Amino acid sequence: LKKFDEAYKILDDVEKTAKTRKDSFEAAFRKGDIYFEDRDYPAAIAKYREAIKKYPEAAGEYPNAFFNTAEALYWKQDYRQALNAYREFLQRFPDNKYGGYAMTRLGESLEILGADPKRSMGAYLEAYFRYRDTPGAAVARVRTLFMKMPEMKEKELNAAFEEIDSVTEKLELPNIKEFVTLIESDGQYLRKKYVESYDGLISFYQMNPNSPEADRFKGRIVRGITAEIQENVVQKKFIDALRVYSRFAGSWLKGNERVDLKVY
Repeated sequence: LKKFDEAYKILDDVEKTAKTRKDSFEAAFRKGDIYFEDRDYPAAIAKYREAIKKYPEAAGEYPNAFFNTAEALYWKQDYRQALNAYREFLQRFPDNKYGGYAMTRLGESLEILGADPKRSMGAYLEAYFRYRDTPGAAVARVRTLFMKMPEMKEKELNAAFEEIDSVTEKLELPNIKEFVTLIESDGQYLRKKYVESYDGLISFYQMNPNSPEADRFKGRIVRGITAEIQENVVQKKFIDALRVYSRFAGSWLKGNERVDLKVY
């Protein structure tokens, strides 16, 4: 019911008054779940760590406390601490079904921190081969294909898109269609296929205007259009650059404050 404050009070009471230690354990660890569900990530991290410290003998029964701590750090954009937290989760629970997700997050965090791409690729490959047939492994496979896209030939790229669609169509994950569409767009962008990078996004957005990823789509669309204008200017195709701008000036580019767009 999303009544997080009331839920927390009940759990707090259970922890203090439970007749068995097991119930106290569960109530303490679920406090972190309440804050995590409410997206209050600092509070979630604090409550998980408090429960682990207070009831170390029960920590092994609640792998979600370790995984969610890592996720909370990731969404707080504290990527270095998130790396350590994902590693701790994998060390404590190497066979957990969320291992593929954790290993994939390791790769994503390394990418964000600017590590050697080989390290990220290594994490994705390990996630895929070590946790086969799990949703996390499927996401890792998509990531590996994306990283290879800039060097792919057209036939290979089409095969990659087909595999991505095949791998993800069975995944019951929130926003998976948005994820796949963005990945395929980013792949085209890295290949400098700017029209292809934004055309698919525009079509998806028009069909799903209320998507929770709408702002991300808008940003990627404007990025692709700006890159196309830039490319035309660099090649001294000024009329073509103006045509692209005119096409989108009243829609996607309207009111946009990108400095590079203004320059070109």
